[in-house]
Amino acid sequence: MRGSRSRAPHVPLWQVVLLVVLAWRVVGFAALWSQVVLNMDFAAYYMAGKALNAGLDPYRNQVDGPGRALLWDGVARYRHSRFLYPPLVGHMFRPLALLPFPTAKAVWAALQLAALGVALGLFARTAQQPVLPALLLALASYPLLLHLERGQIDLLTLALLGGALRLLLPRPSRWRPWGAGACVALATLLKLSCLLVVPFLALRRRWHAVAGWAVTCLALVALDGVLDRRLTVQYYTAELPRILRFGEEGPADALLPEALRRSLEASVARGHVQVAGEVYQLTALPFAFNASLTRELAGRSCQGGFWLPVAVFAALLALAWALAGRAFLALPGPLGEVAFFLVACTVTLLASPLTWAMNAVWLFPGVFLLPALSTSARPGAPRNVVAELGTTAAVVGLLLLAVPDQFAFPLLLPPGTMEFLTYKYVASALLLLVAGCTVLRLQSPRTTGIAALPAAHTATGSGSVASPG
Repeated sequence: MRGSRSRAPHVPLWQVVLLVVLAWRVVGFAALWSQVVLNMDFAAYYMAGKALNAGLDPYRNQVDGPGRALLWDGVARYRHSRFLYPPLVGHMFRPLALLPFPTAKAVWAALQLAALGVALGLFARTAQQPVLPALLLALASYPLLLHLERGQIDLLTLALLGGALRLLLPRPSRWRPWGAGACVALATLLKLSCLLVVPFLALRRRWHAVAGWAVTCLALVALDGVLDRRLTVQYYTAELPRILRFGEEGPADALLPEALRRSLEASVARGHVQVAGEVYQLTALPFAFNASLTRELAGRSCQGGFWLPVAVFAALLALAWALAGRAFLALPGPLGEVAFFLVACTVTLLASPLTWAMNAVWLFPGVFLLPALSTSARPGAPRNVVAELGTTAAVVGLLLLAVPDQFAFPLLLPPGTMEFLTYKYVASALLLLVAGCTVLRLQSPRTTGIAALPAAHTATGSGSVASPG
């Protein structure tokens, strides 16, 4: 019957036009950069896969080997390479490494954009909201361009975390929490900092998810050992301790020979490098690099030891707990789960010493907090002052995230305050942490005489609600 069919939500024409324009812009930049820009992070992944295809060590900078100049990633100046991941990740890039470098970069950019759509779709279905507002913000945001220009991997980890969140919703099947843990484990394989999401699962007593994470991690290490036992032992006993201490850098005695290093650094200084037989522009976009509170406190160095990330993580966890109140450990429903997961993502980004501006794509789901906050902030609504503060934090945090660093952003600041630019992404993450905790607090029904926020509202003004799926 026609009357029983649910109507599709109305999408304003201006949003469709804006989506087309923004998508065209992003795809155009990605296609251009795949041909003329190095994509320096992807170059490290690609050369690791190429080294494995050649039977070589992916953790060694092959530029100093006889006849191996085609395996230099364009940036590495140490004897070790810039590949920071377990051998299994290197094996994942072996098929891409069979392609010409420009083609591989274009395929990688397409995969990242597909992962963006999947990630935001999963968060939208969990929050029971339309995906279009979040997609518009993501396509308009500077970190997405940085992510594509560098060829980063964090949109894949965001999609895996979105899958974990979706699987954590209460459903009859018992395997879903185990699947959620497996998704977090796969994200940890791609980005070690995703390990910091696991304590948040434990705080919510998601023990099956924690167990799924542990079992999957062990299975991935075992698979690594089956594929290449020697390289797996080397990674966990020699390479990983170096990476945790220095990141991509290293001690002075690990530098390449001076004559070779000078020739490489001279090409980098000119802004163009030769990789895989072709010359590429080193970078296309200026930006504020840092998005880590830990690195900011350590003087923007990655070499601060273990105590500082642990202390920052504990302090941020305590702050989130204080802001959210009892709801921090409660199970407040789909929107509360999204808010809690966003809090986990912001704490992870801020506490990790290896977080950069392009990793801020994790903050895009912050859009899903706005409808509930703005609804509760209406005049006469209960606790509207708290909701208004949360709304302000979310809006300012998302604006800081979206506005280009070196272009439009300086025009928004008074003269003499450009130093704030260096704290742009740290401030954005902190504000979205406050917004997420505010949603959790307002979702809690434990306060006297105050009902929880509604589960979802549209961000389009159309009054429709997406299907929870």
